Amino acid sequence: ISAPASGQATSAAFSPNSRYVLTTGDKKVQVWDATMGAEVATFAGHIVPGEAAQFGVNDGRQFVECGLVSAAPGM
Repeated sequence: ISAPASGQATSAAFSPNSRYVLTTGDKKVQVWDATMGAEVATFAGHIVPGEAAQFGVNDGRQFVECGLVSAAPGM
């Protein structure tokens, strides 16, 4: 599994069955095949880099990702 284009992954998480790995960083989330090390999917276009991601605990077909957004002064 390679790092995001920026060279830094901010988090990684295995699916419940350990078949897939999520990585966050560089304003996208990537899903990897843990056995082959091949990228399965990319979810790009995020406003800020992801800070953490986690697969759903039931069947691992869903995941949640979060990032930090700074509010403008006075908000």
